Amino acid sequence: KKNLVNHICLLIDSSGSMGNIASDALQGLNSQIQTIKDEATKSNQRTTISIMKFADQVNYLTVGQNCNTVNNVSSSNYRPSGGTAMMDAIGQGIQGLELLYVDPKDNVSYLLICITDGEENQSRNFSSNGISNLIKSKQKTDQWSFVFSVPQGALHTIQQFLNVPSGNIQE
Repeated sequence: KKNLVNHICLLIDSSGSMGNIASDALQGLNSQIQTIKDEATKSNQRTTISIMKFADQVNYLTVGQNCNTVNNVSSSNYRPSGGTAMMDAIGQGIQGLELLYVDPKDNVSYLLICITDGEENQSRNFSSNGISNLIKSKQKTDQWSFVFSVPQGALHTIQQFLNVPSGNIQE
């Protein structure tokens, strides 16, 4: 019987436009971390978490760490400023998940969760079209899921740019 293994990447937008919703975004991120830990314990599944924040650039806070050892992100580690390289963050998040070790005996699932206001103005390496196609090809494998957590009114922006089903976008 194959072991079920989950690799989860949490992306949090730390660009200037997130300033007015920073505490909500951080609270959302930390509650996602707790939910992941609870679910992993309940289902007895090995689960790793990678956390990246993005503004002008993408920075890893943690990579492929056992979810039970991941701490909440503190407000000192989350100070919104700068532009928004959201496509680069999603692209690098996907690449980071692809690089994690996978035992052939495991049944692996990947989940990328992006907390953002949906603004994009700074990506250099990935276009919205490229990311849209990448998401589509990953979802076809039935191993990958993408969830976006956005403020009220941003659902259509994400849907339009990235072809993510509206059921995977939480407003």
